[in-house]
Amino acid sequence: MEVLSLTPLPVAALLWSAEQRGWSLTVICKATFDLVPGALPLASDQIPIHRGDRHWNDDAKKSVYAPSDLAPFKPRVDVLVVGHAYAPGALPRASLTASLSARGIDKRLVVRGARVRDEAGNVGPAASFKRMPLHYEGAPGGADSENPVGIPIEGQLEADGAATLPSLEPSPGRTAEGPLGFGPIAATWPSRLGKLGRHHEGWSHTTWYERAIPRELDLGYFNAAPNDQQIERLSPGDEIILENLNRDHPRLVFTIPAVEPVAYVERAAGEAELLTLRCDTLWIDTDEQTCTLTWRGQLRLHGPRESARCLVASTSTGERPSWDEVDALRASCDVPAFVDRSPISLGGPTEPIGKQLHVSVVAGPIIEPAPRSLDSSLLVDRHDDEDDPIGDQAVRSTRRRGRARTLIGGPGAAEEATPLPTAWLKLLFVAKGHGPRLIQHAPWRHLTAGTPPLRDDKVQQRRSLETILRHAESADAATVEALLHDAAARLPFEAPLVLLEGQLTPTMDALERLRATVTTITAFAQDDEELRQLLDATRELLDLHWLESADGIAEELSARLVERFEGRGRGLPPDFVTAQSERILVQERKLRRRRLWGEDWLRCGLDLGEGSSVPTYLPAAAVERLPLAPRLSVRLIAEADMREDAYESHPFCLRALCLGSMGDVAG
Repeated sequence: MEVLSLTPLPVAALLWSAEQRGWSLTVICKATFDLVPGALPLASDQIPIHRGDRHWNDDAKKSVYAPSDLAPFKPRVDVLVVGHAYAPGALPRASLTASLSARGIDKRLVVRGARVRDEAGNVGPAASFKRMPLHYEGAPGGADSENPVGIPIEGQLEADGAATLPSLEPSPGRTAEGPLGFGPIAATWPSRLGKLGRHHEGWSHTTWYERAIPRELDLGYFNAAPNDQQIERLSPGDEIILENLNRDHPRLVFTIPAVEPVAYVERAAGEAELLTLRCDTLWIDTDEQTCTLTWRGQLRLHGPRESARCLVASTSTGERPSWDEVDALRASCDVPAFVDRSPISLGGPTEPIGKQLHVSVVAGPIIEPAPRSLDSSLLVDRHDDEDDPIGDQAVRSTRRRGRARTLIGGPGAAEEATPLPTAWLKLLFVAKGHGPRLIQHAPWRHLTAGTPPLRDDKVQQRRSLETILRHAESADAATVEALLHDAAARLPFEAPLVLLEGQLTPTMDALERLRATVTTITAFAQDDEELRQLLDATRELLDLHWLESADGIAEELSARLVERFEGRGRGLPPDFVTAQSERILVQERKLRRRRLWGEDWLRCGLDLGEGSSVPTYLPAAAVERLPLAPRLSVRLIAEADMREDAYESHPFCLRALCLGSMGDVAG
């Protein structure tokens, strides 16, 4: 594997494996910025990739100053602050409140001057200070606590019998969960160590990549921030607010810059694959007035010695360059044509060849090309290409001498979850005639702009829709309601298009559920005369035509049969009848149908994780495209509309026009 860095930013790559998943390569890129109000400028001195935790004073017994960058994947984004709290205007004071605000974070700590408790238990006044360390050494803790380097809450006894008290406290009305502070938590501390579970004893915090990662490991172990400083995502333009954490600005407000790395992978067969790099770490040093952003992306390999080349470039405009632009930059650096350099063992970074920044490796943990000098010409600037914008969430799929495909650099978005980044998304269906409309929808058009045309229009459309489903930002219920409110204020009413992510549960037909319940119970009713009579009466009702439109009666009859059957203690598992009936309904695709908008639709419920299920209608023709499963993790594009069925309780409903199922390769 070759890694070619075409950017002034430090780049590294980590080779690792996971049980039942095989080999992967994690590409890591890091950028350092000057910490100033507003837009952050790129710093002239770039902090290198850290191969391990860096401790204060280089003492492993102290707390961590900067965490290791060698993580295969982080389920959530770490936001970290180290250094000192500063008194406003450099005027000495006995206490202050330091705060960190970011997307989903609102954290405050009370910082006090040095205090002691005398032998009689009296606490003296706090000393005034201009700045006070934020280290965990000054926070509550102790040898057997969540913070092993901290000060016991009752104080640290000194030789004279007095006790030094912690200088950090939670803000009034708040309680601390885990170590109290803004900085990184060491991998050996209880809150991270506990995530290793039964693998704790054989685990190496420094050379974990020498063994396959256990399948069931909680990957939250690799997140170094306190739990209340971990967020789902961090994007260009996001606002960060620091209060009393900067010597020059008591309230410092800055935005995440548009500088981002872009990586393409060229395999031996000639495929060009865009490897999405996800920003998963923001680290702020209040003393040095700098901060770093770290991006990470994962590439599945066929084996540890696979021949491939990874090109890493960067952009300063927030618009991701295409493969052609990156390839042109590579050519200008005089990089040779693809060469299979395996097998080569890792002995550390090699010297650059000519102008290229180049490392070859197939064995060993890390590939680290030295960064180029900071030259703005190496940041791809695409302002001249205004007709083909690439938005912040965009991913461009392109090709070179073969088919290209887009890779996911983490669970999605998701922004979602803890599995290893081997997620997939598969397009299940698109409503007839709606494909071009969805692809050209203005908020998503940039995601597929510039994709090389294919001879087969159907394949082209499928690729474009999968790209949109993968990478467009999903809405929540509040956003959908706001869009509907705006649409209702305009005439004529036009149902807004929305992209949503959640758990889709097809609603099974009530009459078919009753039939499945009768079928399941009949085999166990020979010795139960009362139950056989109830079954016979139910069969007679099933012959009545009117029962087809009486869902409530059918559901009540099913419930009575199940209650009667389970009330006799037959030695079967709990919910046996319900589970068996569900299996019959799923296998025979007996979904509830509704006649709405002049057509037949399949009724489903979409759980957006907000405590309610949104009525979601799929075209009847989609029934044969659905997997045999009682529920699906999905991303879908739908038209949002007002409640169409008076018997539904939710204020709006969805007409699904495009549906993709999601999952994990090994799951």
